[in-house]
Amino acid sequence: MTKKDSATAQSAETGGGDFFDDISVDLQSQFSEFAGKEESSETKGTDEASTQLFASDSSASLSDLDEAEGSVFDTSSDTPPPPSSSEESSQSQATGESEESKEMSLSDMEPSQTEEVEAASNEEVEAASNKEEEAASDAKVSSDEVASPSAGEESPAVVVVKKSSGEQHTESLKVPKVFAASALNHTIDVGGVTYTLHNPLEETAERIAWRSTCPSEGDQPPQPAYVVEMSLNEYRASYQHFPELSETSVLVAPQVLEEDDRAFLVYSHPQGYSLSERIRDPQHHWTIQQMQSLIHQLGHMMIELHNAGHLFLQLTDESIWIQTDRSPVVHGIDRVYNNRTPNHLLPIFEGFSAPEIYHQHVPVGPYTDVFALGALLHYMISQCPPFNHLDLAEPYVPSLRIYQLDFPVGLDHVLFRACHPDTALRYNSVGDFLGALDRAIAEIEARHRAPRQNLDLSVGHDIHIGINKAQRNPTNQDALFWRFDKSTSKGLFIIADGVSHCNYGSGDRASSILIASAREHWNLLVQKEVYQQPIPSAQRRRFIQSIFDAANAAISREINRLYERVDGYVEDVMGSTCVMAFLDGNEVTIANLGDSRSYLKTPYYIEQINVDHDYKTAQMQVGCDLRSIQNLMGASLITRCVGSCRKDEKLKVVPLKLQPDFFELKLQKDDILVLCSDGLSDYAGNSEAESRETIAKILDVHTEPISAVFWLVALANQRGGGDNISVIEIKVLDTVQ
Repeated sequence: MTKKDSATAQSAETGGGDFFDDISVDLQSQFSEFAGKEESSETKGTDEASTQLFASDSSASLSDLDEAEGSVFDTSSDTPPPPSSSEESSQSQATGESEESKEMSLSDMEPSQTEEVEAASNEEVEAASNKEEEAASDAKVSSDEVASPSAGEESPAVVVVKKSSGEQHTESLKVPKVFAASALNHTIDVGGVTYTLHNPLEETAERIAWRSTCPSEGDQPPQPAYVVEMSLNEYRASYQHFPELSETSVLVAPQVLEEDDRAFLVYSHPQGYSLSERIRDPQHHWTIQQMQSLIHQLGHMMIELHNAGHLFLQLTDESIWIQTDRSPVVHGIDRVYNNRTPNHLLPIFEGFSAPEIYHQHVPVGPYTDVFALGALLHYMISQCPPFNHLDLAEPYVPSLRIYQLDFPVGLDHVLFRACHPDTALRYNSVGDFLGALDRAIAEIEARHRAPRQNLDLSVGHDIHIGINKAQRNPTNQDALFWRFDKSTSKGLFIIADGVSHCNYGSGDRASSILIASAREHWNLLVQKEVYQQPIPSAQRRRFIQSIFDAANAAISREINRLYERVDGYVEDVMGSTCVMAFLDGNEVTIANLGDSRSYLKTPYYIEQINVDHDYKTAQMQVGCDLRSIQNLMGASLITRCVGSCRKDEKLKVVPLKLQPDFFELKLQKDDILVLCSDGLSDYAGNSEAESRETIAKILDVHTEPISAVFWLVALANQRGGGDNISVIEIKVLDTVQ
């Protein structure tokens, strides 16, 4: 790989006290060139990383949510709606037409005639203008004293028409009036309850949403409510055709009052809190059962609408409320849509509206609601900023594991398809999405609860200098190592990708030091008594950490031996990315530094396990929105690698504690674990998604790992071969009792 940058990182504190101490002592004599005396350490990782995701009682779908009260309404002071500008625009238009007509008629006259007509015309226009102002002043009354005009009702407008002869006359034309809302503090009586309209929340040409209150019993303060006021024509054309849903639907129907030329839709204030409050709470984490229950209830509401020939297209976290009985409701919806709705009338909600609503290149359909449902589930898990780039040509929805590293593998591929920008590759229906979600959750739970078992494996590996890379540098900076003991079902698999560009040392030397560290640690481990027993994940993590730290220290020692001082940047010191898997039975701990990859391939999907350590990913993890990183400078710069150090006062390098990411997984029969350098993932496809799918197809066609890795290397070379290529495939043939 090419090292463009390398940021230092600090890892968790570590400590000793078991067989890893003995390994460190033994390495002093056997690994003196690479590793010095290192203090043993403990990582913060534990076996309990994923157990909180599963509720003890599967029936308690939303049972552990805290009760909270919130208001959907703005608490600011009441402000009247802005005045209509239709009268001003009509007057401006009429004046513009008059001036144009005047200019045309004067062009045909003699200069003397022009001056006379122009003077007379100015006097006539001024007189007409004064008359119009007096009439408007006399007609102006307070909005509290007169009723608003009916929607669609026509009213006369005086237009001055100028003829070429210089004559002018007025005509009364009929122009439609826009919908005018009720006055502030207007009251309506619905079902025996009086509602008072306060400040408006949202206003369009045909409707307005009000914050309102109704009296309460006793000494309680007035209860808030949400009222939508619309013209009668709009009501009959939209909400009146709202389909009847089952009693279990989460979509709340309003009470309706038809009054003269308008309709009022009254929504009582929901008891509970908006879902957006809980999604934005970093202290709250959803269990899988909670998310599954919520998405199912929303999905079944959409299925009912789709079966009736309608589309929802209005799903947002702010419209969903969690009631005091823990059940969700969708609040404040006054209409539905269909695939015949004109594009300009389709609603747009940033972060939830599918790309086809922005681009209008394909018609909307049930798959459009699938996108919103998938986006909502993504937010519930990742708590990432709302997607604000969906109007771009090829919007990229990131993996949820970028934001939640400890979330189990197995769900990311479902959200990837649900939020795919191409409708042809998205789930066709909400039912298909819910079915895939249920299967994924069932697999996650099965892996979580699976007992420890030994595995029968088939392993293949290959390493090659990329064809085009060899023309620039014939040295292969990649290195790999693997061992598997069938008797104990333990194994260590590692791929190291040395940094190509460095001023102190070389990438191939850095990767070889890392591989030597792994080999020596493994050879000492097999001599220990603990090797014959199951090794918990916490100790597997500490073993991997000790390999990284020993190699990092060895790199610093070699730089100090070869160079009297390091005058340049510490990023110019040799380094290597790495992905490593420690297998014990069917339990595997995976760790990575840099952009080397690990994939899980099952008979049904392929999914990337680890997360790249590059500048783009780091920016996303600290909360940068997706639009701002589309053209990010230095997006592929490496932020973590083996070889991270600092300089002391004598300009000698001092190794830093490394901070790899750890991932836990239980393997099942027919699983395939792939470790590779970026020479494969960067060249197997034109995008990350295409690269994954191409790798999966080759693994399906070539069932023998030794054959599959050969063709994966050949594929990367065929599509450019711009980097060195290393691959290890671990295929689970069966479980052994």
